[in-house]
Amino acid sequence: FVHEHRHSLRRPFWAPAMLDSLLSTPFEAFNKSTWRFHQKIGTLPFPQLLQRGDGGQADMSANLAVAVRIEKWRHVNPLDQSVARVPFVFGALAGRFDRANGRFVTEKDFLVWLLACNVTICDIGLETSQYFFQGQWHERRSRAKCVANG
Repeated sequence: FVHEHRHSLRRPFWAPAMLDSLLSTPFEAFNKSTWRFHQKIGTLPFPQLLQRGDGGQADMSANLAVAVRIEKWRHVNPLDQSVARVPFVFGALAGRFDRANGRFVTEKDFLVWLLACNVTICDIGLETSQYFFQGQWHERRSRAKCVANG
């Protein structure tokens, strides 16, 4: 997948699955001080259809909502002429390795692949309230279910 789509800002994805994933993710996943036990969706590239925002959860979700509900995007290939006019930017939490081209080395890349396969990324179930990490228990709020708004 990464060898076919080397440019990290120009990889295909399913817009409804990305929107549902964003809406299903707890706000803690979008804060560097609380994101340790969450998937890294806040690092993903997204279409900037609205005025440039902060790249946070609300900004990403608003832009994807426009893409899905107004522009009627489904499967998106950023190289297609129909979407090539739209700039794509990284989420606010993207770091140096998240932005790297031609690599598959971060948690972000697994999420990119899932969204390219039209898989909605949900939070872990409501039953989970703690993680055991590096010899310590850590509290962790969870979402009860996936959102399906796309």
